[in-house]
Amino acid sequence: MRGQCHQPARRPRRDRIPHRTRHHRNPRRTLTAELSDGSGRLRCTVHSIYRAGLDELLGEYGIELTEASREELTASWRELAPWPDTVPGLHRLREHFVLATLSNADVSSVVNITARGDLPWHAVFTAEMVGAFKPDPACYLLAARYLGLAPDRIMMVASHKYDIRAAASLGLRTAFVARPREFGDPALADTEFSDEFDINARDFLDLADQLGA
Repeated sequence: MRGQCHQPARRPRRDRIPHRTRHHRNPRRTLTAELSDGSGRLRCTVHSIYRAGLDELLGEYGIELTEASREELTASWRELAPWPDTVPGLHRLREHFVLATLSNADVSSVVNITARGDLPWHAVFTAEMVGAFKPDPACYLLAARYLGLAPDRIMMVASHKYDIRAAASLGLRTAFVARPREFGDPALADTEFSDEFDINARDFLDLADQLGA
């Protein structure tokens, strides 16, 4: 993630951050499963969830930032750069398969990230379109419906096991891509391969190899 904050801040206790931040990822997954009002409309956005998490962390570590700096940090995820293997791997896959992304972010953010990163999707699907966050089944079924494919004709590819397990429960094929540096420290990432997934890959180039692309 590329983000900048131009306001000096008191440095947090570095020895505590890796352990503590680990506990702020799971609440986001719980929140996103609960933040639909049941009418097909989300009660909040992923951006607001990230902002709430940032405010909580800053409060815990006694870090003082201006409102502008908080918003700048919160928005930095919209400038995510693809992993080096992603673009070449996706372009290889695109020659053989229809590619779509299914994201919990809002449509505009995914479109901007796609354009910035030269990601060759044929289609973009997001939680905003269905009114629920993954792992709600409606998200995966929306993608299948708009692609005009039965679930077993779709492969869900992700580095988050909760995501592909939810897809598998609906009959989608699955591919797990390990991302050891997703959270910086490899100890924080779950990269263990599992027989429960149809494919386990080191990266998107490895995935393309295994799929014959």
